Amino acid sequence: MARSTQVRYLWQFKDQAAYYEAAPWRGTWEQDGGMLINQGIHMIDLLVWFMGEVESVSGQLQWVNDHKETEDVASGIIRFKSGATGLIEANSVTWPENHGYAIKLFAEKGTIIFEGKNFDQVTKFTVENGPELDQINSWITEKNEQVIMYQEVMKHIDGTANQAVTAAEAEHALETIFALYQSHKIKEQVHLPLVSFSTIDMKGVN
Repeated sequence: MARSTQVRYLWQFKDQAAYYEAAPWRGTWEQDGGMLINQGIHMIDLLVWFMGEVESVSGQLQWVNDHKETEDVASGIIRFKSGATGLIEANSVTWPENHGYAIKLFAEKGTIIFEGKNFDQVTKFTVENGPELDQINSWITEKNEQVIMYQEVMKHIDGTANQAVTAAEAEHALETIFALYQSHKIKEQVHLPLVSFSTIDMKGVN
């Protein structure tokens, strides 16, 4: 059982202002939903998939740029029902470019770290009675993960056995982010499941 885990999302647009100005919906609470939902949700999705059900979340946001109303920096502490603790560190203002992503899992009998600008490197795999790091990296041959994702979704639509993430699993990631947002807004720890939340509730929050 993993006792602690960390997800890091350190990302930057080459021209962030131009990116948001290119489409009016970007950077709005009504239609975009925030940096964690738009860019960082994939890391949160993996974190929750690895670690299981979330019990509570404490979060803090920070605003750096004034060309949008959603957050630029997010940090959070997650308490999982298993008793494990998770840390979230995410931002979209690293300079001068994307500094990469990482998920780090620390358990009683092993440590696993995935990272890299394209999130395709296993830099630590020390697991009791597990394979060696070189063997793990030799298994990573497919780089076009989006094609695989769509293939799995099509299998699901066709009723074929697949590994596609279910709607319920996707909801867990969203609910975790919503809890982090709500925690920042009310300045308190938030317990799951949430009764109700809308990103529009974040308008005017800083």
